[in-house]
Amino acid sequence: MRVIADNLEVRGCEVKVSATTNKKYAVVYVESSSGKGENIVCYDLELVKNLEKGTIVNFICILTFGKYTSLEITDFVVVPAVVPAFIDKKTA
Repeated sequence: MRVIADNLEVRGCEVKVSATTNKKYAVVYVESSSGKGENIVCYDLELVKNLEKGTIVNFICILTFGKYTSLEITDFVVVPAVVPAFIDKKTA
């Protein structure tokens, strides 16, 4: 199932090696707007190498249900920063 996890703040990314397959994967640490931290797995290391701490991102993920539920990042879109509109104090 394809899902979109929106407005998550990247808190970090760590590359690990699977003990069973010896393949590398990344664990992306994220935080929602409520402050709750979560981890999302990504097997495409090229995809996550550009993620920076503090960036707000919409992740496109694959959600799999089975013995264990898994959430895997397949793509992401950086949410543009919201810049407050300039207010001219002379006309305000």
